[in-house]
Amino acid sequence: MLYCTFMLKRYNRQTMKTVMFCLLLSVFAACSQKTPTSIVNQRQLNQMTPNIAYVISSYEDAWETTLKIIQYDFLLPIEIQNKEKGFFSTAMIKEYTDDPPRRYRISGDLSSNDKETMIKLYKSEQVKTPEGAWKTRLSNLALEMKMVSKIQSVLEKK
Repeated sequence: MLYCTFMLKRYNRQTMKTVMFCLLLSVFAACSQKTPTSIVNQRQLNQMTPNIAYVISSYEDAWETTLKIIQYDFLLPIEIQNKEKGFFSTAMIKEYTDDPPRRYRISGDLSSNDKETMIKLYKSEQVKTPEGAWKTRLSNLALEMKMVSKIQSVLEKK
């Protein structure tokens, strides 16, 4: 019995040392990582997710710039906007000149901490089938990428 108690205490000490070491290692690793807004990391992020941008900007500036660019540079009317929740959506844009006809809308989320603002843009696109129904398809992210790039360049100049 005494031997079992001794081994249990020894096992617990070793386990605690291992847990503490792993905890310290994870804290050190988290502290040493670069923020997503460094130039190299932002380029990598743009390649992986071209519809998301991290900008060093206040929430107010990012919100106003994003809506202004979408409305005036891309000529898309904003249908819904909720600044407190950080959400907006354009009206449905219909393009009947394409074959097959398609329609889409751009929606976005903005969130911020004290240092940076994250901007996410989504394109919801639908194509009309020969039967007359609208079928949703994935975006190729080209329009979102143009918008994010324009927003980033304007906010970097401020």
